[in-house]
Amino acid sequence: MDEELRGLLLDHIRKVCRSLAKKGSFLIEEAANQVIADLSAEGARSWKQIRDHFATQVVTRFVNKVITQAQAVDPAQRTLPGLESMPLLVSSEGAAILLAATDLR
Repeated sequence: MDEELRGLLLDHIRKVCRSLAKKGSFLIEEAANQVIADLSAEGARSWKQIRDHFATQVVTRFVNKVITQAQAVDPAQRTLPGLESMPLLVSSEGAAILLAATDLR
């Protein structure tokens, strides 16, 4: 499914870029906005799938970045020398691993 959605998006990007290039130079953001507007206007079910798929990928990368920066908030952990900045979570092969039992509220 991933490759199919990428193919649909890539085909439309190429079409838009060729069209804009015939008029001269253009901004990348202009092309991106045109791709989004065209696919959205077509009401294509594939646009919703493409949008949701790539939004999920971006949010997943952001969650992973936040996890790797998360610091422990367990007050009991601070009583052990050297562990006051131990991460609460680490990520490994797409999974978030809790390093210490703690209330995540």
